[in-house]
Amino acid sequence: MNVCVIGDFTGNPDEGMKKVAFSLRECLSLENKLFHIGLRQFLNPIKLLQLIKFNPEILHYVHGPTLKSLFLLKFIKTFFFINCKVVSTATRPDINKKYFWILPKIKPDLILTQSEKHEELFIKNNVNVKFFPNGVDCKIFDSVSNVAKLNLKIKHNIPLDKKIILHVGHIKENRQLDLFVDIQKIKEYQVVIVGSTNQKLNNELYRKLKSCGIIIIHQFIEKVNEIYSLADLYVFHLLEKESTKLSNNKNGAIDIPLSVLEAMACNLPVISTRFGALERILSSGDGFSFVNSKSELIKSIRELNWNDPINTRKKIVKYDWHEVAKKLIDEYKKLSNSVI
Repeated sequence: MNVCVIGDFTGNPDEGMKKVAFSLRECLSLENKLFHIGLRQFLNPIKLLQLIKFNPEILHYVHGPTLKSLFLLKFIKTFFFINCKVVSTATRPDINKKYFWILPKIKPDLILTQSEKHEELFIKNNVNVKFFPNGVDCKIFDSVSNVAKLNLKIKHNIPLDKKIILHVGHIKENRQLDLFVDIQKIKEYQVVIVGSTNQKLNNELYRKLKSCGIIIIHQFIEKVNEIYSLADLYVFHLLEKESTKLSNNKNGAIDIPLSVLEAMACNLPVISTRFGALERILSSGDGFSFVNSKSELIKSIRELNWNDPINTRKKIVKYDWHEVAKKLIDEYKKLSNSVI
């Protein structure tokens, strides 16, 4: 099958939607003829001619979507690939609700949704949808022995006498990172935050976090799995707010945060708020727990029993990228054989 994946393939893959694009490109290329193109390369005549020659059966846009991207996909299909099926992954949709009336005119053949909230809105506007999760590379992200964990702490200059609480994500004001200032005050814990280099750093927030003793790593780490492996607990804290848009895009988080899956693949205990589509694919137990507020999260950390058995990895092995890609190929085949 000829598949064209459209996404952001620039720079380092240390941001959610980039990781999705890079991972799908790698996995889909194993069983398909694959052509990948950047978000802005449709305006490049050479790239467009190469794509026309490739003659895709599937155009898969994995970034967003936005109204602009849906218009562009509709235009390309209408004038160049009339028999091609267009798929869009709604990892972090960014569409103002007041413009939903136009969706039936520019809708793709299929939108792969994640959160139920977004799925319901698309369905109400006559869009063909299918729930489809993000994945994780379970070979790269895996559990390690206590000795290996100790050696990794030494390698990365992380304190050996404290429990390490990790968070991976953008260092931005709207990511609600003040929580970690309070956690750092608990004497037996050391907070480590790995910030994405793909987003502009909030310098004031950075200084605030650093000044209270939080260790911040703001550089691309090729073996970021080592940072997960040296940690003792992963925390994801992001409370969703009402927005006039389909998604509160300003927080920069995708509906199924990859960092949560990566931490669980490393068999870390994880405490998370009920963000996006996490509750759709995960349930509490075996070292994973949901909380509803900042105060509840801190309470959970204070009351952690480090002797409790942890088996968060078993909850997400079915979301290994290679398994996810196989299911995606099945969806492509169904779509190619359907009349929409």
